Amino acid sequence: MQNPDHRQPGAAPFSRRRFLAGSAGLATAALSSVAPALAAVAGLAGPARGQQIPSEEKNEPLVLYRIIPMSAKGRIDHMTVDTSTGRVFAAVYGNDTVDVLDVRRAREVAVIRDGLSEPQGVAFVPDANRIVVSNCIGGACTIFDGTNYSRIGAVSFGNDADQLRYDSSAQRIYVGYGDGADSGIGVIDTRTWQKLPDNFPLRVHPESFQVDEVGHRIFVNLASIGEIAVIHLDSGRIETWKIIDATANFPMALDVKRRRIFVGARQPARLLVLDMDTGQQVASLSGARDTDDMWYDETFRRIYVSSGEGFIFVFQQVDADLYFLIAKVPTAIGARTSAYFGLVEKHVSFFLGVPAVANRGAELWEFETRD
Repeated sequence: MQNPDHRQPGAAPFSRRRFLAGSAGLATAALSSVAPALAAVAGLAGPARGQQIPSEEKNEPLVLYRIIPMSAKGRIDHMTVDTSTGRVFAAVYGNDTVDVLDVRRAREVAVIRDGLSEPQGVAFVPDANRIVVSNCIGGACTIFDGTNYSRIGAVSFGNDADQLRYDSSAQRIYVGYGDGADSGIGVIDTRTWQKLPDNFPLRVHPESFQVDEVGHRIFVNLASIGEIAVIHLDSGRIETWKIIDATANFPMALDVKRRRIFVGARQPARLLVLDMDTGQQVASLSGARDTDDMWYDETFRRIYVSSGEGFIFVFQQVDADLYFLIAKVPTAIGARTSAYFGLVEKHVSFFLGVPAVANRGAELWEFETRD
């Protein structure tokens, strides 16, 4: 599912100044952006949680803008954003909840619990004002009202329902589910809220997948066997591409305009870039070891990779085949899931889920993207 292009009139897609500064002074850039993050993580003197954080780091690609407290306990899994109301929905796997955070008011406004069991993914359908949550235990996708958060129904996929993608053009939600030979990508019709007979079987559990709405295909990371499945939606045909430089390929993002697939691999830690039409690998860079989400920013032509190592890796796309690491933005250990959907309220924001530790509760960190 692609993020909308929120480029402002006259905004340049690539800043040579920012690229040169980042390439030449990566260590300096990382250190200069760590002050507000360290204050929050270590409990030192700093801004109160839920407050806006002033920053003088005008040249950083991501600047920590605000910290919002969460009641979450345990692992924070995948998130989504309602860009019209400024709400972030975070699946909290370790707490059997979805936490709802209002960015405008910088606070948590609801905790959804009804019928959830180890929730892993969240999708928001704005036209229907519905929230869909996938559950590991039981494999159900539970449907909630987007205003009062009441439970409306559920669609079952057998076991381990995981990541979700909403295709607005087709009015479908695609669901990654299953284990071993019982795995696949299932489909929910968002007009009827019924499971469609269309089902795309896979050999192993699907991790991140992305929908190419232009080419009518779904690209699926098969992390346990180091492959990418390519589902042709018009014909139902499924082919696989072997990853050549790494395995444990978990997160994925697309650049449809330049026909590129971005893959984050953990073993070894690499950012891989593939041709979307041929599957040929065109670039491979050292990347994040413990990552679960990645995002492509069309405006600045950057890839953001959140990592549990305690950094957001920021890669600059120079052209379709040339990429550089320009920053490692310090965050917190274990913060591996994130969300980027372009403009939210007045800010083009990147959201990071920061799990609780002994001396600090869970938090949602909001970063602003900068040229």
